[in-house]
Amino acid sequence: MLTFRTKRKGASLSEQLRVFASGRARAAAQGAMQRALLDLVDEGFEQEQSPAGSRWARRKPPTGSWPLLNKTGAMRGSIYASVLGAQIILHAGADYAGYHQSGTSRMPARPIFPDGALPANWAAVIDRAVRDALRTRSRGGRGTR
Repeated sequence: MLTFRTKRKGASLSEQLRVFASGRARAAAQGAMQRALLDLVDEGFEQEQSPAGSRWARRKPPTGSWPLLNKTGAMRGSIYASVLGAQIILHAGADYAGYHQSGTSRMPARPIFPDGALPANWAAVIDRAVRDALRTRSRGGRGTR
């Protein structure tokens, strides 16, 4: 459960409630979730691991020494998050991202997005980001990092 303190200097309770009811709090929470999700995907690329925490399969020699899934940076750079109603959706614009996510008969899967339920560590990071954004918003800030 998320609770808010209402002791912002100079702001009445009704003024603070208007901020939350206006949709600005929702926008702050959605923005925080988008940033957190993109940070988590980036972390997966840096650590070469799936959202569940398992290491990506090593490539077969002699296929290069660049970081896994990051030869040119095109796929990593094509990832973005969008808001659709109450959902935040992760997208990879690179056509071949699905082959890496699911694997093929000749290539092991190296997932970059959660497959199924959101991993507990991702849920905790997102929850913390939303709490921080809403806490900042309740204090009169913009809810950004």
